[in-house]
Amino acid sequence: MNALATDQSKRIAQIIEKTPSLKGQVTAGLYVGEKDEKPTRVMTPEKVITDKEMLRKSPPDILLTNYKMLDYLLIRPDLQALWTNNEPETLRYLVVDEFHTFDGAQGTDLACLLRRLKHRLKTPPGHLACVGTSATLGNKSDKTEILAYSKTIFQEEFEAAALIEEDRLSDGEFWGNALLNVLPLPRLEDLEKLQPDNYTDPENYLQTQAQLWLNPTTETDTFINKPIDDQWRVELGKELKSLPIIHNLIRGARRSGMK
Repeated sequence: MNALATDQSKRIAQIIEKTPSLKGQVTAGLYVGEKDEKPTRVMTPEKVITDKEMLRKSPPDILLTNYKMLDYLLIRPDLQALWTNNEPETLRYLVVDEFHTFDGAQGTDLACLLRRLKHRLKTPPGHLACVGTSATLGNKSDKTEILAYSKTIFQEEFEAAALIEEDRLSDGEFWGNALLNVLPLPRLEDLEKLQPDNYTDPENYLQTQAQLWLNPTTETDTFINKPIDDQWRVELGKELKSLPIIHNLIRGARRSGMK
């Protein structure tokens, strides 16, 4: 899906920018059907390469696309420059997101497409590190089926240890020893500040909401006013556990059958 690929490409650009061993050494590009209104020919801190001509002339180390566009990249004569410099062991990683969506006929299409890709590039058997990610696929009882499904799609062998699952906590385990703080709720005059559309970027919105909902004290001021980074997000998660409205939200979700 183009929207998902675009969102992921921004995060990849940010990771490359913030990682000294990657910045200036690794490039990433987005090649999808939709034309970028402002195509970029080089990596930026917030954006991967999107100029299609540049991607064909100088293929990136990481290419984000969708399976329909990958099909075009393999068969259209005007796109073959993308594969010019590929040796049999050039392609090292193959990642399929939203893995659960590829079932039935679409799963067959993807399986055939990946076989064509490996045949085209003369990829040696067992060379690729194949990854399928899904937030909804599988449960505790069908590990064998998931591994067999992955083998069918990728035409690669997967050991039992290849299946990485999440650890889910009950709401009680999640709360732990969190203490409830009876804080004043945002007031009617704060209504405009609560609307996401009134902000130019997510960071400003999050910091304003932290101010409104957490009623910052001397202890939380230093956390709330800092630039948003991974540690900021961790601290925000800890603070949110103290809000009664969050407790009620999770209990309500549990009663409605949501996970």
